Amino acid sequence: MTEEEKFSKVTFFSYALGNLLITLLGVVSDTRLFIFYETEIGLPATFILVAFVIYGIWNMVNDPLMGFISDRKNALWQRWGRRFPWILIGGLLYCIFFVMLFTPPTEVIIFLFIYLVFITCLVDLLLSMWTTNYYALYTDKFRSQEVRTKVSGIAVILGIIGITVGTLIPPLIIEYGNRQSYIIAAGSIALIGLVIIFLMIPGIRENEKMIARAMSDLKDEKVSFWKELKNVLKKRNFVAFLFANTAWQIVVVIMLTSVPYLNQYVFRQPASSEILITASLLVGSIGSVPIWVRFARKKGNRATTIIGLFLMAFTLFPLLFIPTLLGAAFVAFLIGIGNGAIYVATYPMLSDVIDEIVVLTSKRKEGIYIGIRTFFMRLSYISQAIIFTIVHVLTGFNPIPGAEQSPLALFGIRLHSSIIPMIILIVGGLVFWKLCDLRPDKVKNIKEKLVALKI
Repeated sequence: MTEEEKFSKVTFFSYALGNLLITLLGVVSDTRLFIFYETEIGLPATFILVAFVIYGIWNMVNDPLMGFISDRKNALWQRWGRRFPWILIGGLLYCIFFVMLFTPPTEVIIFLFIYLVFITCLVDLLLSMWTTNYYALYTDKFRSQEVRTKVSGIAVILGIIGITVGTLIPPLIIEYGNRQSYIIAAGSIALIGLVIIFLMIPGIRENEKMIARAMSDLKDEKVSFWKELKNVLKKRNFVAFLFANTAWQIVVVIMLTSVPYLNQYVFRQPASSEILITASLLVGSIGSVPIWVRFARKKGNRATTIIGLFLMAFTLFPLLFIPTLLGAAFVAFLIGIGNGAIYVATYPMLSDVIDEIVVLTSKRKEGIYIGIRTFFMRLSYISQAIIFTIVHVLTGFNPIPGAEQSPLALFGIRLHSSIIPMIILIVGGLVFWKLCDLRPDKVKNIKEKLVALKI
């Protein structure tokens, strides 16, 4: 019996819905949180930056540790599986507490700052609880390249749909200068998220074979968390993936967060006009997915990632000088094409990296690998906050909604919309190209060894 016969299309689709949930809620917090606290609540950018740095320090421990904890055998494994309970419970709580990101209970600056630190750390804990195990389940459940690219293709499309809903619905609800509109938008998105969690259940359940394999893999082995962390970071291809993936995540956050600033201050348009830019980006991403899926199957995940990074980098440059909203929308479409390549390759590329580590160590410890990757993904928040704070302070940005900005402040907005993310992608792409050696022939050899190990 082939692997494809073991899983139905319902299972593929149900599992892939998780990517819709990640992108749906993620894009809302990525694009709205900084501008909400800076321009709607009035918290100074330097306070937001410090709050995000504290959140980042928490994140340094939270994500890898959550992966380590979820890899430890517990009483729930035998009945519910290694990953399922974490995904279900963490996902439900994440959706519930997500709305609280936009409900600060006070206007006193110091208490606003404390609340922002507390709520971002809490929501991140819940996010890590389920996403760490969700990604780890992908590698363990879907094992062949063909099946992985099939699931990845579905996940990419659903993920882009998540971005679409998360970027198109809020502008229809949000009004610049109206705090309550942000709460309504966040609540609407969180409600959709709760429905998705329940629809994911068929795809995230672990069958008896997977549960038995998990029970036999770890036995009662006790391994130091810091030793595991040190060992993982010695793996060359894992480090290469971290560089590329982190660069991409940082740029996606910067790019999407820049859209409201471009729309409101550079192009002087109402919130609903943001849709034109984000929709163009999404059309480019979605439209290119079938092409990139075929390319990845022929040329491999490494080549797809490299091309995607550099293509996305160079198409960002025109945003430095494009004078109109329509022009920015066209550029966003071109950026989306490169973005689609990275979306398609990310899941299979990470699985290739983890497969190599499993072959080298003869152990499955996906949780800690995913936890470390998630930590670096979360650096995108800190990086975006640092970049925006420095640029806005140096260029004299006025945070009042709809305020007339100086030419220098407008240049600063264009700078963090184009040149800065472009440089980040080029650096990430060069490091990945230099370090990663997981070409198709090597990946094939690793999979053959994995089958022989029966892990």
